[in-house]
Amino acid sequence: MFEKHSRLLGLSRDVREVAAFEGFNEQRTTAKTALLQARQHFVEGHLARARGDHHVFRWPKVLHAHAHHQAIHIRHVVRRIEPAGASLPICLLYPELNAPLPASSPLPERYERVFSSCGLARLRRGETSASVIGNGASRLFTLRHGGVVIEAVRMAASFFGKGQFRPASLGRDGAAYTLAQELEGPYYQPVEPPRRVAPRDLAAVRLLRRKSEVQRMDYAARIEQAEGGFLLRFSAQGTAHVPLAVEIAVREGVRIDGARRIAERDFLLESGYATLSGGGRSIRIGPGLGQHCYIEIRGAEPLLPAQRIHLCGLTPFDHTIRFELS
Repeated sequence: MFEKHSRLLGLSRDVREVAAFEGFNEQRTTAKTALLQARQHFVEGHLARARGDHHVFRWPKVLHAHAHHQAIHIRHVVRRIEPAGASLPICLLYPELNAPLPASSPLPERYERVFSSCGLARLRRGETSASVIGNGASRLFTLRHGGVVIEAVRMAASFFGKGQFRPASLGRDGAAYTLAQELEGPYYQPVEPPRRVAPRDLAAVRLLRRKSEVQRMDYAARIEQAEGGFLLRFSAQGTAHVPLAVEIAVREGVRIDGARRIAERDFLLESGYATLSGGGRSIRIGPGLGQHCYIEIRGAEPLLPAQRIHLCGLTPFDHTIRFELS
């Protein structure tokens, strides 16, 4: 019965079990006292299990009397110790998570800051803001200018099925931000001496096979502020004649002019500039590049759920895209 009512009240399984602890249904035990006792027992049991004393920690059976009334009571107590996004066990083990958050204050209108712990740089100039991301994610650059929003700029090459540009760190070169990644793609020769290999062993045996004709691909990106906007320079050097594509994801509702529509949500910018408009503001992007129209690169992440502008080239690749704000 308690289990049923607590589920209806939206309590997590951990909270329901803790609430049932220490004879929660007994009238002489308040919800708050039961939680404090459960908290102590929970931590002691957790430590006991870590020592291997599994018999020390037991959840008692759920008792029934006054379950509905007590569940309503405990919900208000639990709300204070189970914030959204954190489970009750974590809050019990790390009480500092229950401390009040720092007081909020308005963000400054103009700032530039690097968050080195997460590989992120943020820039803001009034209604214009941008992010440079170098933490292993594929979204390298985002830009907002009033109502015109570029949700991501990404690059990928058709390189051994693993050519998505995901820089591991964020660097600086003067006022510019830099991103880089190095990739290798070998060809595997037959196993020596020749022998039969079961399908389940293919991955393990592959490590024993000799590599030859090892190919390399070195990615680099440089993002910097320029008069009236930003410059984003992409480079891909290594194995030649590999197709690659730059994907610029534009928020739905923003108008796109100057690029050729090739699908319902996809545009190819083969030359010149495209203009993004919305909310009385615009961003001009270019120059374009259209050496092919292969936009869903093998091995790359799926295209983003947005309007998409594509620039397509071949390696060796070195191309600078301007983002002009007005």
